[in-house]
Amino acid sequence: CKVVERLLEPNPANRPETSKALMALVAEFADSMAVPVRAALKNGAFVGRETELSDCTAALDMERPSAGVSSIEVHGAPGIGVTSFLRELQDRLEARGATILTAVPRATSGLTLQSQLREPVHAAARQPTPPGEAEQPFALCATSTDLLDDFLVAAQEKRLVLFVDGWRLCDAAERQFIQRLLLQDRASVG
Repeated sequence: CKVVERLLEPNPANRPETSKALMALVAEFADSMAVPVRAALKNGAFVGRETELSDCTAALDMERPSAGVSSIEVHGAPGIGVTSFLRELQDRLEARGATILTAVPRATSGLTLQSQLREPVHAAARQPTPPGEAEQPFALCATSTDLLDDFLVAAQEKRLVLFVDGWRLCDAAERQFIQRLLLQDRASVG
């Protein structure tokens, strides 16, 4: 509460001017905070947004992995904590048994979403090698249709969660690919 009072101080000279000054102010009052908050601040742990995390987990239908494809969009102003939120969501979904796939648009990485996802999706679709048997060589899916097939096979066995960081930067082909994944539509994947 004392930190908020300082941030709302009528005289601007009494407010912290930089993030470093704000963190020093938080540290100054940390001992008066509740123990879990104090520990989280000192360890750099994710704090807050429990309602939003619960809503996102529910929207992704983690309780019923066979329910089909779910989709959510998380966005916010730069610096508001979207990336931290998504990392925490990924950790929580992984802890609940989800297989996390991540990709960034070609505009950011220079690689298409499809090329970034080929190996992890194919690996997720592979059946584990029984003990004592030699692992069989495999060919990566060559086309977007093969990739979608592997995605659908893997999704029958486990909960796949795809995080596309900056999806708004996707080009038309990448957006079409995402749409086909969401619709589970192999008919017009190119």
